Amino acid sequence: RAIDSVLSCDSVREGLLEQERELQRRISEGDTDPEVNTQLTAVFSQLQLIEADKAPARAAVILAGLGFTTEGQTAATKTYSGGWRMRLALARALFSKPD
Repeated sequence: RAIDSVLSCDSVREGLLEQERELQRRISEGDTDPEVNTQLTAVFSQLQLIEADKAPARAAVILAGLGFTTEGQTAATKTYSGGWRMRLALARALFSKPD
């Protein structure tokens, strides 16, 4: 999906979301180590700091600005022609925050 392609270029957000999934999995499997909860709290704080919850909306706005319809934002990237793929690459660049 186009929107997933844009969201995936934020490696910090993706890494934090993966850490969250792993810690949540450990807790759901019965891990009672207090360090797991401490780590999860830290991950939540970092996600909040980078405004990870706003990322999908930000990506959608960028894609819409480049001419992607709502339906187009959820279409598989392989369905796009070269010109649309170039727009998708531009969306990824605009979405990425400079270091």
